[in-house]
Amino acid sequence: LVILWVLSAYELHRAYQSDLREAELRTEGQAQVMAEYAKSTFKRFNEVAMDLRETWDGDWQAFSQRVRRRQEIIDDLSFQITLVDKDGIVAFSNLAKPNDRTDLNEREHFKVHKNGNNADRLFISRPVRGKVSGKLSIQVTRPLLRDGKFDGIIVISISPQQLASFGEKLKLGPGGVL
Repeated sequence: LVILWVLSAYELHRAYQSDLREAELRTEGQAQVMAEYAKSTFKRFNEVAMDLRETWDGDWQAFSQRVRRRQEIIDDLSFQITLVDKDGIVAFSNLAKPNDRTDLNEREHFKVHKNGNNADRLFISRPVRGKVSGKLSIQVTRPLLRDGKFDGIIVISISPQQLASFGEKLKLGPGGVL
């Protein structure tokens, strides 16, 4: 009877260790897939932001046409593209009229670039409630630099839900966390 109990305990422990290792491998694979997805997604946003900012010349209507053409590249994730001038005022938004004077100078994604010593780098914000859209969004931003000086920012807004929906495809199961 003791031998049966010892063998049963050993078998349960071995099965537990096997299940634990399988879960670790599955989690590691899912994390790698999500990391690659995030990397490629933000690379797409960065490329579009860098491309569009070079074409901004203050002409709202012409820029709107350019945005419409470029937005096809990221329309599966992005819902808003915005240009903010050096004072923090929205100069262009594909969701607002050109005469709307929305002030974003207190937003983190604006301050990072304004106080960034004219560094040309990508910034990804925490989720914030959009002043124009009213939706929760993550702001992917790049500075607008004219003659090497800060002249505003370009903002691409994405829904956190769009990113999370990719996690649903990973089939994390009950209690799964992304």
